[in-house]
Amino acid sequence: TSRIALVGGSAGAITALHATYLTEPEYEGNSGNEGYSSNVSACIDLWGGLYDNVTKIDGGEAPVCIIHGTEDEGVPYSEALNISKRCEEVGVYCELHPLEGEGHAPWHLINEFLPWMVDFLYNKMIKSLDVEDEQKQTGNVIPFIDFPLLLNALIFAILIKIICSLKEI
Repeated sequence: TSRIALVGGSAGAITALHATYLTEPEYEGNSGNEGYSSNVSACIDLWGGLYDNVTKIDGGEAPVCIIHGTEDEGVPYSEALNISKRCEEVGVYCELHPLEGEGHAPWHLINEFLPWMVDFLYNKMIKSLDVEDEQKQTGNVIPFIDFPLLLNALIFAILIKIICSLKEI
């Protein structure tokens, strides 16, 4: 597929961010799938960070949605701010959703942040497709998420949004 979204929380977000933004040629083509791009179309960062690799974000790369607790002691909130700042500097689309007063991995707020994730993926990966586009017809959008329950909820919510948008046309 040409539309890949990476989503992860904590260490999973660190992995997703690195896979999205460490795009040096020496990393490409080492997966055994020669001829297929490993470019990422969108990334959702749930309380992760890039640390010293934040400068690897370059213009023209995938948009990112960052959801991070402002009182996170596991991965400091400053990591979210650093990514957001770098994206602004190089012209990469970034949504930053601070969770005020929250620490690391605030899953109890999933009902608050799941709609942000759905809207982000829909707007950045699906909405731009033509109705006649084969990918939209076949549902060829495969998010990788390191949380099975979140995966099910996210896919269900995106499908509902797609169905509703098709009825509007």
